[in-house]
Amino acid sequence: MKRVYASAVCFVLGTAALGFMWRFGHRVTTLGPHGDTIMVAVAVTLMLSYAAAAILYASWRGSQRLDISSPLNPGMDAETIRLGVKAGVYGLYPGKSYRVIREIKDYYGTIFPVGMDLIFVRRDYLPYHGGHTVFFRPRPMYLQDEENADVLGALDQYLQAIGTLMENGQPGY
Repeated sequence: MKRVYASAVCFVLGTAALGFMWRFGHRVTTLGPHGDTIMVAVAVTLMLSYAAAAILYASWRGSQRLDISSPLNPGMDAETIRLGVKAGVYGLYPGKSYRVIREIKDYYGTIFPVGMDLIFVRRDYLPYHGGHTVFFRPRPMYLQDEENADVLGALDQYLQAIGTLMENGQPGY
């Protein structure tokens, strides 16, 4: 949070420098014999302040990335976590590894061969098309409610969890 405040301070400083340049920019002579030097210093302050503000804000945003070891769905109850793959795509746990135990062919024809290890990242659902996009590392899996009903209805026959879940719900490897 300190980076956000520092970014705001840099932005305010840069805005003040911009205001100074707007006020005195066309009348450099009113600043005395070193007016040009003062204007260059103010311009450099302006550029450095805005650059620092942008860098600090970007680094703060970068630190706000999602931790995949925590559940993406805070409403995931203990029973769903316990059931895991038996609960279907809703029981997959972010950061947990799964092994393909029966070949899967997704909606776009991508083959997930037996023995392939996948790390679950997140799941999206598009109700209009009835499609689940299941993001694994190394690649996503696209499953449609109708076309891939066999996989969606019995995901535990296609994927096997690798490792266990600890009592606090975090993946244990």
